[in-house]
Amino acid sequence: MYGKTEKEVKRKSKEYKIELIKHEPEQVKKITVQEYMSDWLKTIKKNELKSSSYDRLEVTCENQIFPHIGYLQMNSVKADDIQKLINHLNDSGYSYSTIKKAYNAINACFTFAYEREEIPKNPIVRISLPRQKEKEISDIVFFNESEIELIEKYALEKYKTGKYKYKNGYAIILLLYTGLRIGELLGLKWNNIDFENKILKVSGNLKQVKNRDENKGEAKYIVIEQTTKTKSGNRIIPLSDKAIEALKYFEKRKIKKDSY
Repeated sequence: MYGKTEKEVKRKSKEYKIELIKHEPEQVKKITVQEYMSDWLKTIKKNELKSSSYDRLEVTCENQIFPHIGYLQMNSVKADDIQKLINHLNDSGYSYSTIKKAYNAINACFTFAYEREEIPKNPIVRISLPRQKEKEISDIVFFNESEIELIEKYALEKYKTGKYKYKNGYAIILLLYTGLRIGELLGLKWNNIDFENKILKVSGNLKQVKNRDENKGEAKYIVIEQTTKTKSGNRIIPLSDKAIEALKYFEKRKIKKDSY
């Protein structure tokens, strides 16, 4: 590839790899698993997944797949290669969930290549996954009264001047008395709060994802707003007096006009 700048050469190289995927199987034979899966991620999965889900899939490829079979050519991968990868992850102590994610990613990519007739066969056959360990059932443990008092004491600790030591101390109080997740707390808007009926509605959350838009500056990560994962994630939470006290504190500060 030739170009006046390094950026131009990289762009041409990327476009060329994408074109390889779109054309003859003979060309695909020359592409490694890492090259093919990387372009599959960018051209196919990026359109299908939420930003946070895409980030997780990319991490799976980079950490669990590419180091083991990334160097192999697409057309030369055999079931044994994938089985060895699965066995290695299991022997290395990875959880069943992590191993299953790696398997699912490989399966999806090779099924895609096979259906487009870019590889003669799908090597994902008769792969044995490790047995999923039964989760240990443990009792739910609650903070006792003395522990709650201790958390409140330090979260709302003040200097001699009367100023709070921790500007987000009341956020801890709100988490303590509502059971919200961090992302849900950050995604709250004022119209989610009904002070009169003392309830809070959860309908979304904030996520930190990789910045893949060159127009958004050089920040490595950006924050996006998402809906909750499941219908059960949308829920109504009753507000105690302590929770309302925390919300009133933020309302008074007016950190933002429409969110916390």
